[in-house]
Amino acid sequence: MNNNDFIGIQQDTEAWKNFTKLAFGVAMTFSIVGLWFLPLDWWLKGYVFITYFFTLGTVITMTKTMRDEHETKKLVKRLNELRAEKMIKDYELAG
Repeated sequence: MNNNDFIGIQQDTEAWKNFTKLAFGVAMTFSIVGLWFLPLDWWLKGYVFITYFFTLGTVITMTKTMRDEHETKKLVKRLNELRAEKMIKDYELAG
């Protein structure tokens, strides 16, 4: 049992990590190519481009924040379980 098993951290496989990176790259490429060929003036393309990347950045930040919150709640729950188990064990030894 390693430390990650102890606190319940799930590890992704390399195949999954590679797939998500590839999917992100394909989505970004097609979005940029699609924006490039839109029949718009350059300044309007620039505005859409900037808002696209701002939205993308905030989605990444929000996802990371939500994941961190979830992991923290899992850790706190596990620590509380261990604390309760220790209290029960101490009570049984004292009685």
